[in-house]
Amino acid sequence: MTKKRAAAERYVRLTYGMMQSQAWRSLDGNARAIYVELAMLYHGNNNGRIGFSVRQAAEAIHVSKDTAARAMSRLQDRGFIVAITKGCFVRKRHATRWRLTEFKCDLTGQPACRDYAAWVTADIISIPCRGESTERGTDG
Repeated sequence: MTKKRAAAERYVRLTYGMMQSQAWRSLDGNARAIYVELAMLYHGNNNGRIGFSVRQAAEAIHVSKDTAARAMSRLQDRGFIVAITKGCFVRKRHATRWRLTEFKCDLTGQPACRDYAAWVTADIISIPCRGESTERGTDG
């Protein structure tokens, strides 16, 4: 008799294409670790309702809140995550609700947009057209 694989076994998907993207390569270890923590909270039907605060992120990867906030900002900037509702503190704490862009949104049905694939670094130097000078001279 063979045992079936446990149905409750879960995993975090990190695709080769995502990890080879310029956006992923530009992330530091903290941002990558926080992405993995967020992805662990995705259950296949809650994208857009993933509650995760900066405080939780900081505790999860053992960094300061400021470091965690910078890392989450980078994840947003590069198109890996989108804040659906901002967190607040009124009588009860409510963490920001997130959507991972590599999966469809379970709130709206919006397909996966994978914004990270279109992200390019801001320090790419423009190549001048033929005949244009690359030197910056001073007038006068």
